[in-house]
Amino acid sequence: VSPPQPPAQPAAAEKRRDEARRGGGGGAPPLTAEQEASLRGEIQAALEIKAQLSRAAQRDESDPWARFYLGLWCLEVANAPSATRKLAGALYPLPPTATVEEAASEFEAAERRAPGFSARNRLALARARILLGEEARAREWLSAALSADVVSGGREKERARDEARALLLQLASGGEAAGAGGGVASEVEKRVESALSGGGLPVELPPGGLGPPVDEPTDAD
Repeated sequence: VSPPQPPAQPAAAEKRRDEARRGGGGGAPPLTAEQEASLRGEIQAALEIKAQLSRAAQRDESDPWARFYLGLWCLEVANAPSATRKLAGALYPLPPTATVEEAASEFEAAERRAPGFSARNRLALARARILLGEEARAREWLSAALSADVVSGGREKERARDEARALLLQLASGGEAAGAGGGVASEVEKRVESALSGGGLPVELPPGGLGPPVDEPTDAD
């Protein structure tokens, strides 16, 4: 008796994978086996990072940092190049997906958990509002990032405030404000931001758990 055969791949899914291997059908060079494996690894890393952040957010509902990092994750995925999203959808059954609205929601949830816990969260929320075309709300959050009620200090706080001032000036002058690509980034933020960009950074979160970087103490200035 012949052994059972594995189920055939759906024709549409197999067609998408073939297009991805040929470069996505847009004139791009075809993917090598090594490139395809690397992209699959990056997609898996992005999904694992989100799962870890989600678990951390559920474990301690009073800690705002997991929500902040989830917001960064959503912002990076939502702003991934369309070619990257197309390849991810072709090579992975359930690729990472997110919207700028989801990112803003996570940043707002972090702020509700601990108002003023970080100027970086308010800056990130302002950036999300800029991307959504909500400049009035963005100005409010940029001003909030400069407020004296921000608890955490250190170099990261001052850098975030410098960026908030620069964005306020850009908005006031009618210039095009920077989107989500710039900004201060801690070690964990860089891991989140590199999840779909081939950075090759470890998936594991820091041994001490989520929280501000070393140079951003939690005591008031």
